[in-house]
Amino acid sequence: MKVLIFTCGEGLGHATRCISIGRQLVESGHEVAFGSYGYSKKIIEDSGYKAYTVPPEMTLVGKDGAFDLVASVSSSIRHTSPLGVASVLKTVDEVKPDVILSDSYMLGVLAGKIRKTKSLLLLNQMNMVAFFQNRSLPIQAVGKVAKLFYVRAFEHVEKILIPDFKPPQTICAKNLSFTKKMTEKTEFVGPLVRRKYSEEAELPLRKPQVLSMIGGFGYREGLLRNTVRAASLDDSINYTLLMGPNIDSKIFSQAGRNVETLELMVNPFSRLKSSDLVIAPGGHSTIMECMSYGKPMLSVPDANQVEQENNAQMLEELGLGKRISYATPPEKMVEHIKEILADAKMKERCEKMRQISEEMDGPKKVVDILTKYSS
Repeated sequence: MKVLIFTCGEGLGHATRCISIGRQLVESGHEVAFGSYGYSKKIIEDSGYKAYTVPPEMTLVGKDGAFDLVASVSSSIRHTSPLGVASVLKTVDEVKPDVILSDSYMLGVLAGKIRKTKSLLLLNQMNMVAFFQNRSLPIQAVGKVAKLFYVRAFEHVEKILIPDFKPPQTICAKNLSFTKKMTEKTEFVGPLVRRKYSEEAELPLRKPQVLSMIGGFGYREGLLRNTVRAASLDDSINYTLLMGPNIDSKIFSQAGRNVETLELMVNPFSRLKSSDLVIAPGGHSTIMECMSYGKPMLSVPDANQVEQENNAQMLEELGLGKRISYATPPEKMVEHIKEILADAKMKERCEKMRQISEEMDGPKKVVDILTKYSS
């Protein structure tokens, strides 16, 4: 079986979860190629996979820890080209896949329909209307057009795969909105994580250990600085800060002895397994990774990014972590960190999620489904 996986390049989580599928495909004796763009494409290639450049469908813009919808819509329109579909079709023609999997990338679905190749969708966000509520009339109009486009795409794929736990433990539950036709073809496949918990060795790190996975975008630099300040308030708690592609770790070179800064890793999972708590935004893939490793979270969603805010809220409602904001002062951050580290019941709930993730084995489930639709 030959599979072509298209990934949305906005947010690295789309790439990382698709890499887990790529790995399972290769281990099962299948062929896989990717279509992506930006830093996501680089991560895919660095992981050893063939990746074709495809045009972006959207460009997310943030400033000072907040998601800017108007700027994002404007930037997306400026960067959208009518030649986009032709470019994606060219990739499909070159790869000649038996089946297409599109992770939140609708041009891949359209290309599959044009080329009469069966397509499946992987996504954790269906309720697009929420992004455009309480906005100006022009932006609301864009939202209505987007909804029509996405619903039509959702209803024309063979299957919709949700990379999350089954209800009632679904982290992205507040971001899902099904029509009857969509419900019939939707399946919760479980978290998609690149490395299994059992594959990673625990590192001899000082305890307690807090892992910050905030790094990635420059507008989160202020949050990272607050985390460093929080670390200085109690040096008995140790921190590892993973820096993203747009943040220079030298900025934090003056941090205390209980803070270690590292460049972004292709494989952060040994660090994750060795930590007691994770600080991260509300990105769905990051939460899935933390739950698959049984780690409670202090989630800091980007302001006005409805999807992240909903994920963080659900995480808190399920008793798997706490939600804070960019405005939370360092003193309060430390207070929350201490509460989570001392909460034995929360640790038990997170460990249960780890066991469920292991049992669901999301990557294998996805490959089994792709095999079914490739014939």
